[in-house]
Amino acid sequence: MTDKKKTPARSKAKATKADPKAKRDAADKADPTDKATDKTPHTGQTADKTPPKARKPIPKPPAEPAAPPEPPARTRGLPLEAGAFRATPRAGLGAPGDRLFSGLAWFNGALYLASSAKAPEGVARIHRRLASGDWAMVYESPPQPLGDGTRMSRDYAITALAVLQAPGDAAPCLYAGTASILGGQILRSEDGETFSRVSPHGLDDDTRLSVTQLTQFDGRVFAVPRGTITDEVHEPRWSPEPVIHVAQPAEDGAEPGWVPACLPGFGDLTNLEIATLTVAHGYLYATTINPSHGFQLWRTKAEGAPPYVWEQVLTRGAWRYALNMEVTAAAAFGDALWLGTGLPGRGHDATHDVGPGAAELIRVGADGSWDIVAGEMRFTPDGLKVPQTAMSAGFHNDFNTAISALCVHDGVLYAGTANWEPRHVTELPVEEGEAPPALTGGAELWHSTDGAHWSRITEGPAADPAGVRIRHLAAAPDGAGLAFTLDLSGQAVARKANLWVTGMGMLDVPPDDEAEVILGGVAPEAPPAPLSLDPDPPESPQTD
Repeated sequence: MTDKKKTPARSKAKATKADPKAKRDAADKADPTDKATDKTPHTGQTADKTPPKARKPIPKPPAEPAAPPEPPARTRGLPLEAGAFRATPRAGLGAPGDRLFSGLAWFNGALYLASSAKAPEGVARIHRRLASGDWAMVYESPPQPLGDGTRMSRDYAITALAVLQAPGDAAPCLYAGTASILGGQILRSEDGETFSRVSPHGLDDDTRLSVTQLTQFDGRVFAVPRGTITDEVHEPRWSPEPVIHVAQPAEDGAEPGWVPACLPGFGDLTNLEIATLTVAHGYLYATTINPSHGFQLWRTKAEGAPPYVWEQVLTRGAWRYALNMEVTAAAAFGDALWLGTGLPGRGHDATHDVGPGAAELIRVGADGSWDIVAGEMRFTPDGLKVPQTAMSAGFHNDFNTAISALCVHDGVLYAGTANWEPRHVTELPVEEGEAPPALTGGAELWHSTDGAHWSRITEGPAADPAGVRIRHLAAAPDGAGLAFTLDLSGQAVARKANLWVTGMGMLDVPPDDEAEVILGGVAPEAPPAPLSLDPDPPESPQTD
């Protein structure tokens, strides 16, 4: 027998009940504790018969703050379990639904989160997680005077967040790419609190809207500008000439210059954009977005003067063609480069009429050989390719339209997906008098210690049925923590609270989508010190 794909319903139908195996186990597995009884031996002394009201109260010692719980011991190579994940408080991030979480990085032992406005009229911000668990804003884009006398924020989005040590940096610094109507730029901070601009707008062309990829290779910083901004055009996704840029050494304290590191689109006009930059096998790898023929994978050793010589490793979407139009996540793990593919939205690119389709996971070796880890079996010029895990596209789930994040934490590879089942379920029609269908699905978090055997976390915050996309995964450098941002369907969140059913909700309008930050393997914050309930303050000792 073969496993059946989980296929979204396309017609009016009642939703089936959720798989009972996916529900949280109600049994509490807490370890039993022994209770000690304080016994006082009989001394033969006469009991004190002083009336209680005449007895002087014994002062209570001041309450000591509770010590923070010890984090669980970590064993390298063991994945985090469901109970290791928890949602962080939103204090300091604003109201849910107001902003997009657009970047995540660990720097100097703290977690940094980038948040962006949903329109160019908004403000870009960067937040740092405090020891208390709350968030503090460390950067807010300054206002920029416009020609008509009005003012607007210089940057409305943070589109990349990375820790790099560029030439001239005494230590690793926190870098951020931005989106701006003046052209995207790069910010740098040595301490995580003070940010300064280190690039011109648009790098070498101020009509480039944003900087979306930042990475370091062989002592040089590479960046990808993306989108177009002119008086007539505001296009966040596509550039007239998709190209990778490399920073040139700065002279006399000036900003470093930026020059193309490759030909536009690697010489192929059907490559509409550069999707990812990743370092593996001593190469810098780059992938493209190509809705006509499928993504391409290129690599270079960046030798000589730019633009460098690049070698094509994969083409035609690894011979799945347009169904693999884009690589949505990439990471180096073990001796291989791992690629996660995807399609936008609900697995259908309406602009180019591509899809529907589910995501694939692909492994690329140092010699250029490749295999399908999870995906569709097919004949290719490199021979018959069969999924090594025997899992079909989307990890056996057609609702998983993209592997949206890949990350290595403590010797374990994690993969997060984009899943549109919560949106599908909340939009199913409900007859009057009938109960709405149960909320099922949600973005999935998978992990593997060897790349061949994969498991999914099925409980807790990492398996929220309202989640629609794990957008960013970030691991602390010392293995002390894993974090990810989770986009939530606003209707699914309201459905969980029994506040919304399509067409007859308690809310006047459909609720906005939300996002939250999930932490894994990080000890919870210390609880506040308990308050003393002693009505009488302790008396000071009297001296003769």
